[in-house]
Amino acid sequence: MKNYDKEKYKIWNWKHPMMLHWIINPGVAVSEFVGVVTPKVLFIEKDNSKGLAERTYIPCPHCDTIHSGLKWSKQNNTHNKNWYGYHCDNCQETIPPLRNWFSALVFGALKPFNNNNRERWKAAQPARFENLNMTFEAKKITIKKGLKISLFFGGFMFVFMTLYYWLLGESLSTNLIIMNAVLWLIGGLCFGFIMRAFANRQIEKSIKSRQGGKLEADS
Repeated sequence: MKNYDKEKYKIWNWKHPMMLHWIINPGVAVSEFVGVVTPKVLFIEKDNSKGLAERTYIPCPHCDTIHSGLKWSKQNNTHNKNWYGYHCDNCQETIPPLRNWFSALVFGALKPFNNNNRERWKAAQPARFENLNMTFEAKKITIKKGLKISLFFGGFMFVFMTLYYWLLGESLSTNLIIMNAVLWLIGGLCFGFIMRAFANRQIEKSIKSRQGGKLEADS
């Protein structure tokens, strides 16, 4: 999309560090397997007084509609089951996703068997976008949820790397498995709590932004 307000938005594509992380990190594939994806292009509002979720917009390459990212949120139950991309409720086309390298291999292998599923998925999309709630629900991620994210990511990476060593012909000794488990336990905890800190910081910005707006309205 060439015609957009460059004063208002900045573009995130595959060159942005967060998008590159999505492509490279094999742990992200777990999200894509349940249909939690990210589009190839994001528009981010330059005004950073609000949290990232409220500043994220998704352009449709088919009709040039710029959608609020809140359309695909947990509160609307539209954040998952987006295996083929994001449904544009304006032109009924699919906004293509950015693929993680590992999930791209899996989806690529399944593509010859997947045409009927894709058509059924597309037909089911319009009903999912009726009566959307476009108000951001600012709920902080708890320590318990952060721990779940950590253990899930660490567990996946432990299995992935163990299989990787096995495919390379490495002997899966007890020492190797224990070292791998400890490494990804620590790595998972670091990843999960870094993500929790980042998300909560953005949520705090949204809360402060709303409080400021309320104070201005009351004065």
